[in-house]
Amino acid sequence: MKEELNFQSPYKVFFEENVYTFETKNNHKYRVSFNLSNDYFEYTSTFKELKKVYTLNVEKISSHKEPLDVKVQKTIDQILQFFFEDPENSIIYLCDFQDNRELKRRNHFNKWFENSSFKNQVIKIDDIIETEDLNYYTSIIYTKHNPLRKYLETAYIEMLYFLKNKN
Repeated sequence: MKEELNFQSPYKVFFEENVYTFETKNNHKYRVSFNLSNDYFEYTSTFKELKKVYTLNVEKISSHKEPLDVKVQKTIDQILQFFFEDPENSIIYLCDFQDNRELKRRNHFNKWFENSSFKNQVIKIDDIIETEDLNYYTSIIYTKHNPLRKYLETAYIEMLYFLKNKN
């Protein structure tokens, strides 16, 4: 059952089965989901401590092109504000590299983050895993009050070390 959330965002946000959706004034539909992704840290020393590590997925469902709409970012910001109300929630972000546009995605993500309304409430750590063929751009984001932040930092560093030294 779709539930309308009472956010202070420009667009009405609906929630159903761990997915947030909204529609813009131009009838473009967006889906924002958080998928549990603790398994990224499966081989780290702090894996057992981490329970709420998610990947963030933002999709424009509509296929037609849309003019820049700043209200989209503001709406996504509200969704993330709500997500980070649980101080144990964290996000591991890996730029999709399937179409060789990972650098563009990373730059877009960083620009979006710098303009976000919640950036002062969270810590964002970035790194790059460089291989002969590809660069994997990564980030981990968590609230400054996350009681598991030391475990998250350790797991992120260990995951990166493992991936960078994997041959």
